[in-house]
Amino acid sequence: MHRLPLEIKFLILQQVLGTWDTCTIRSCALVCKSWHEPCLPVLFRSLSINLDRRRHLEACNNLLTNSPHLRQYVRRVSFDWDCIVRHVSEVKEGMMESILSGLTRLDELLCSPIPFDALSSVLPQLSITTLYLQEPRDAVSSPLDLLPVLKAVASTVRSLTLEDLVLEDDLTIDDFASAISGGPICMTALEELAIVLCGNLPLLSEFIQMPNLKTLYCAGDNTALGDSLPSSMDTLVVAEAKVSDRFKPLSVDNLCICWSHELWQYNTFSEAVEDAISTFTVPSKIKNIEVLISPMATPDEDAFLDLYMLDECLIDLRLEGSFELLTISGTRSLSWFVNTMPNLESCHGLVKLRRAGNSVLYPRCIDLALPWE
Repeated sequence: MHRLPLEIKFLILQQVLGTWDTCTIRSCALVCKSWHEPCLPVLFRSLSINLDRRRHLEACNNLLTNSPHLRQYVRRVSFDWDCIVRHVSEVKEGMMESILSGLTRLDELLCSPIPFDALSSVLPQLSITTLYLQEPRDAVSSPLDLLPVLKAVASTVRSLTLEDLVLEDDLTIDDFASAISGGPICMTALEELAIVLCGNLPLLSEFIQMPNLKTLYCAGDNTALGDSLPSSMDTLVVAEAKVSDRFKPLSVDNLCICWSHELWQYNTFSEAVEDAISTFTVPSKIKNIEVLISPMATPDEDAFLDLYMLDECLIDLRLEGSFELLTISGTRSLSWFVNTMPNLESCHGLVKLRRAGNSVLYPRCIDLALPWE
């Protein structure tokens, strides 16, 4: 086997090991020298670093410092923590920057407690396509610190997730303008944006532009959508989100609504669907609608008793626009829904009921309690 090219060895091991179980691959790497190198791309493809354990962080930093040839295999880095982290020491921050530096093939970065200023200094050295930013609960940052981070990845990141970012709200337009001298940040590569439980994001066209955005996921009642979103997108996913005064309804083909009786506490099922359609979208442009029902919702709740109104809404959408199909996912009792929608025969071909709790339009959205994979 030692005479085979490295690429062929890699394919053979991939076929033999199948699921690429890390423990099995680690054992294979110790079999012989000819097996060792083909195992490295898998063993070091993803690094998950626990920040609560300083020795774990130090060990990873020392390994990549002393064995720099391993950096070429790292494609994904995740900084995790077990406890609530409100502050990162300068020592830890330095080690985190050292780990990220030189990862020329890094595609995905999931980071939580890294200060924005540290990120903005190291990100220009990378070419990541997926970025996940999350702040510890109760932490408050400035949007002025977030903008340099977004600017650093504007030309490379295709998928961006912002979660638990609670930003200061006492800044003026002049404050933002001074932070982005040279004009607004144009995130030309961005195709997917997820905003989860964030507040006061600077989503205004004067500061951020996302001309090629295709998919938007928005969850949390603090999030206000501005006018920086393109007027036309493929898919919009909403779970209790607000819009600002400058927000204009989006022209989307697909609308996914995450629904639970607790989340939409002021709406019945039909009202929640109709409100989401009229608030966030141009109804005549919608082709597919999906309602993803929380596992906590039960069919006998009063909130479901107005489904006859939904029948009328669907028929109107079909007659007045390009609407094709409503999919209701997570329905525990299909017969109950059929019996409760008296005009279902009139909507023949317009409604599809699924017991499965996963989303058809947006597979990353698993359920309301755990929205991310």
